[in-house]
Order: sequence, then structure tokens, then C-alpha cells
Amino acid sequence: MSIPPSLYQFVLSLKGRGFFISPKEVKFLKKLLEQGFSEEEIKKRLKECYKRVIPPKEREKSSLLRCIGLFLKKERRYRPTQIDPNAYPEVNLEPIKETLNKLSPAERAKYIEEAKQILEKTQIPPTEKNLLEVLMILLPNEG
Repeated sequence: MSIPPSLYQFVLSLKGRGFFISPKEVKFLKKLLEQGFSEEEIKKRLKECYKRVIPPKEREKSSLLRCIGLFLKKERRYRPTQIDPNAYPEVNLEPIKETLNKLSPAERAKYIEEAKQILEKTQIPPTEKNLLEVLMILLPNEG
């Protein structure tokens, strides 16, 4: 596919007098045409790029490839409204219970109170499971 002469002339007019379009820029323009961009759409976006992105003093030296961002399609990203419970494996909380039972009553109470405070600060419901998950982080690791 060749570049229409009017598009070629337009690009030269953007860049300024006495300059040419590099082979990479020609390839870029051909690729845009192959992707389905119309000649008018390409002209419109390039003109916008030269207005906003490329300062007037740099226009003669700048490549068209600096405008590639205006031609990328923006993808919509999936944002789940709630966490999928099947996405994360269930944590085995039995070792935490065993470690907790090995502690003295004073130490156990201290760790449980600290875990409750953390849950309260983060506004997570203080269920037994949540408490044990926080304790998993707080309790000393046994190897």
C-alpha cells in the first residue's frame, strides 16, 4: 500500500521546509492506513499532535513516531465490583491456632488484642477467620 500524495504533502508541511519523511515514518503511515485509519483521520490526529505534543522549535527535527500515542486504541480494563472468592486459595489456619495455643495466656491475649486493633483500624469485621489471618502475620514464625 502506498501513501497518498496528499498525505505525504501534508506531513511535509507539518515538518517544515526542506525536510523529508524518513523510511520509519513512511512505514508508520502505511501501517496506520493498513489498520483502517482514514487519510483525514490521520491528518487530524497528526495536526493535533503537532499542536500539543511537539513544540514549534522541535517540529523540523521531530519524528512522526512521537505521535504514535494518539493512534493507540485505548483498551477498557475490567474492574470487578467485588472480589471473586474463588480467585484466591483458602489459607490453612490450623498452624496459626496451634501456635496460638503454645503461647502463654498473657502473650496470647496481647497478640489477639493487637490483631483486633488492626482489624478495627482497617474497618474489617473482626470475625475469627479475619483475626487468625492477621495473627498469621503477627505471630513469630517457627521456622
